[in-house]
Amino acid sequence: MKIRSWDRYELSFTSLNERMGDIPMREFRHDQFHAFVAERTKQVSPATVNRDIAAIRKMSSYALECGVIDAHPLVRFPMLREMKKAFKPITLQQFRDLVATADPGIQAMLAIMGEAGLRKEEAMSLEWPHVDFGRQLVIVELTKDNDPREIPLSDYALGWLQGIIRYVHCPHVFVNSKTHKRWVNPDKALHRACKKAGIQIAFHDLRRFRCTQWLLDGVDVRTVQHLMGHSDIQTTMRYAGYVSSHALRSIREAQKGEDKEVTLEENRRQQQ
Repeated sequence: MKIRSWDRYELSFTSLNERMGDIPMREFRHDQFHAFVAERTKQVSPATVNRDIAAIRKMSSYALECGVIDAHPLVRFPMLREMKKAFKPITLQQFRDLVATADPGIQAMLAIMGEAGLRKEEAMSLEWPHVDFGRQLVIVELTKDNDPREIPLSDYALGWLQGIIRYVHCPHVFVNSKTHKRWVNPDKALHRACKKAGIQIAFHDLRRFRCTQWLLDGVDVRTVQHLMGHSDIQTTMRYAGYVSSHALRSIREAQKGEDKEVTLEENRRQQQ
């Protein structure tokens, strides 16, 4: 399990202990957790509560596997319904403006994340041996599902990679210029860049941007699924839905243009 997962689980376990006290796993009951969830939803969002549920499920599964308990206390325990926000990807111009206005130390990372669709952790963990300038691609080994993938690099991405200063003692591609070590928390730098560019996004929005751009460029959904590292095709199809709407608008605009041309031609004929 990745370190960041343990960090998140620790937050959930701390919250559980604060509200339920020191309860042995063998005495932990389904109805007790219902009461915890009901109280927790008064203070935090459904998404946060769902993370807590996932953490306790994981802990219970491990306890069952180790023989600490004889039955899983949260079998079929439902997740809360989360309100989904409307998806609106940034435009190519907004992406380029973001990179252009960012601090020099983070420009290259933003550029590559937006061009290759890397996750934040994938970008921060990227090392130079995984950048193949000859084949013009980047090899992502530290992935969410432990399934390495190769991603082709655009000329724009290659240009930024070739301009990065390399540090002999640090194998990572994206390095904090102040510490000369790999980036640990570049969120503040992104926030400054967003403020300058006049947009508001998170790092994951760069990944959403690339997925949408590939689909708009005509790359088939299965290929995009592989390049993005989506284990489920339905995840990729969320963006395909946006592209379909985009294509529909384009068709309508084209039809309006055709109607306008027909009208102009009819006017010319009438004048003759």
